[in-house]
Amino acid sequence: MLEHLRAAIVFALLLASPLGPARAEPLDPIPAFIAEFQTAIRNDDKDQFADHLHLPVNYFGKTKQVISSKDWFLKHYATVIGPELKANVLKQDPNSYSRVIRA
Repeated sequence: MLEHLRAAIVFALLLASPLGPARAEPLDPIPAFIAEFQTAIRNDDKDQFADHLHLPVNYFGKTKQVISSKDWFLKHYATVIGPELKANVLKQDPNSYSRVIRA
């Protein structure tokens, strides 16, 4: 349950900022963003991931943490992006996602 919550938090935090260089936007940029995000996770590209976080970030894993700096995130990457979360992110179909809409 916590792993799914952690995955949802990570996706929500990263959906606001595209990974990779600027280019012409497709009609729906989310699938491309998810694919790039998965590539960063698959390759353990910690720096690319950290560069797109909007700090501070509340992290709710086994313990509650506040990710307040890129250095903290890089040091704790293996804990924050653990094997179960990584597997859940990588098995997602970039073309099949749902948006969280808040009123």
